[in-house]
Amino acid sequence: MTYEIETIDNHIIFKENNLRLLLDTGSPISISNHSKISVFGKTINPHRKIMGNITIDNINCSIKNAKIDALIGGDILNKVKLYISISNKLIKLNPVIKHEEYDFFAISKILSIPTIDVKTKDREIKMFIDTGAKNSYLNPKYMQLKNEIRIDEDFYPGFGEFKTNIYQHEIQIFN
Repeated sequence: MTYEIETIDNHIIFKENNLRLLLDTGSPISISNHSKISVFGKTINPHRKIMGNITIDNINCSIKNAKIDALIGGDILNKVKLYISISNKLIKLNPVIKHEEYDFFAISKILSIPTIDVKTKDREIKMFIDTGAKNSYLNPKYMQLKNEIRIDEDFYPGFGEFKTNIYQHEIQIFN
């Protein structure tokens, strides 16, 4: 199965059965206002809330113009294999991959969230792969904060909206 994707404010959204679904590798569970949804060809009973009181309506308020019906989290994503191509605007479910065409890299998990090791100039850092996050954050104690490119608004469930300085910083991923 192949799904066309749309990116809104750095978030990956795809459709299945006329529902707009947010792909969120950083969430341990899937949530929706619908009692049943179909995703990747399977019917699931999503939770109504995450982190105590965060609903799809809250997420829609924080991601302008997303109009999502469900957030698809680790409870579903940990059971499937996906190929995501932002440049081609698609997701492939259970892709056939010719491993000789790709570099190999280790993915581990912390609380069901995928992580990778990246390198800065002087150290190796473990980072979350969180497709539900608008921005990626590094601990400033590991960085020389230079090259500020803008101030951005972001959102974190349970914390709310906030403004943050965005810096450009070079890291090495996958050799």
